[in-house]
Amino acid sequence: MPGPPGSRSVEGVQFSEDLRDEVAAGAITVSVRLWRRPKVRVGGRYPVAGVAIEVTAVELVPFSSITSADVRRSGESSREALRTRAAHAGPIHDDALVYRVVDGGLVCALNAGNSPLALPAGEVLLASADLVDGKLPPNAAAWLV
Repeated sequence: MPGPPGSRSVEGVQFSEDLRDEVAAGAITVSVRLWRRPKVRVGGRYPVAGVAIEVTAVELVPFSSITSADVRRSGESSREALRTRAAHAGPIHDDALVYRVVDGGLVCALNAGNSPLALPAGEVLLASADLVDGKLPPNAAAWLV
């Protein structure tokens, strides 16, 4: 089944077009999903906007337990904005069970394109080539935490 307009399905995960670059840059590290069962797994790696994110936690929690830090880490301006974005599978009340998906930990960024790529947030541990103005050159990889 296709996702909503502006979304892309990657192994069962959809990322809204307006959030993809921020997810890839590491600015968004929490996602709240209204799923019947988890569609990602801890340790799973999922491509987003030219980089791979790694899921470090998947928790089934009531929406009421989503914190203000979770809201900020999800890239939303408020709990209500987060509730609205996550509700495309149905309404989300405070007692609704949602999956809180966290990415983070060691990240490998791979630039298979033709121009330098902005790296996700984090400290570069190792890079296969020198960075160009803080960006990863073509045909190079970097590992960050």
